[in-house]
Amino acid sequence: MKVRLANRDDGLHARLGLSWLGERYFPDGDDQSVPPRFLADLTLGWQFTGAGWRDGLAVQLNVTNLLDTRYVSTLG
Repeated sequence: MKVRLANRDDGLHARLGLSWLGERYFPDGDDQSVPPRFLADLTLGWQFTGAGWRDGLAVQLNVTNLLDTRYVSTLG
């Protein structure tokens, strides 16, 4: 399950992405599994307005795995 919460106010924008993946079993049919995981990602940014070279310029900071969760990304 994935959820994204976003807000934009004048030049500032922010987004929080939340992801949940339940317990998964190895593909060989064995009873081994990996535990469920919860991940959070954060994006903060600013878009400049005005005259000259800054008009439309944007800066953005992305933080992936905000809570520094250890998890198994793939099986098999």
